Amino acid sequence: MAIHMDIRFFNFAGFTIAIRFEETLYPAFEKDFKENILAAYQGFAIEKPTKKPHFTIDVTTRENVETIVRKKEGKYFVNYYEEKNKSKGITYYFISRLQFELIIRKVMHNLLESNDGFLLHASGSVIDNKAYLFLADAGGGKSTIARLLLNHYTRLSDDTVVIRKQNSKFYVHRTPLREKRPQSEKMPGMFPLGKIFFIHKNPELQIEKLEDKEIILSKFLKQGFFLQKEGMRNKIYWAFDFVKQWSEFYDLSYGLQNFNRVIELLQRI
Repeated sequence: MAIHMDIRFFNFAGFTIAIRFEETLYPAFEKDFKENILAAYQGFAIEKPTKKPHFTIDVTTRENVETIVRKKEGKYFVNYYEEKNKSKGITYYFISRLQFELIIRKVMHNLLESNDGFLLHASGSVIDNKAYLFLADAGGGKSTIARLLLNHYTRLSDDTVVIRKQNSKFYVHRTPLREKRPQSEKMPGMFPLGKIFFIHKNPELQIEKLEDKEIILSKFLKQGFFLQKEGMRNKIYWAFDFVKQWSEFYDLSYGLQNFNRVIELLQRI
């Protein structure tokens, strides 16, 4: 008996991802899950590609949910995803929107790892058709500066971007991952990398170009780079290699009271 699939295609950071929704005996679950996912990623939807997708995610049902229990801790873990090989994975209609996003993040990490790229914890704006990125510690003002710049420039992200090296140049892509502020544009976008700022809240406006690669690498790893245990060695290598090749790093201190001067400063440099 043939299994009927509704196949949808998406462009995530230049990668084609196919999501195949299997027809099930529980149409209500299927309908709710599909509508939720398609609404979340509608800006990245594309027509059927001419080439094979980089990765395929099959969504199906499962009668018996596999669960791992740690009795002493009172914790229950549910299997929500199975990676079959480097180009295919399987998940289920019972999972949440957050769990599906964790799958997308995992898939993107794997694809980027073998395609000269990485995810970066940063906000960004498009200035003079280039991506200006802002990195900071948690609560350091990444989202704030992205919101304030929105009155002057197109927002790229307020939380996460992708950096990929393509044709010997670095480009910044929007991601399908959720942002803190839902008004961020969620659609494919690729811009040449411009400048990277490590930002700090300070009443006095200060900007300094950074030259010391050891200091830059330390800041980059601490404030912006996603260092998950899986594939950590490759991610650290990419951070080191990127910092070695890129030269436009700055320290930027600002406060809300002098933000208009920040706009002038960005335009000037």
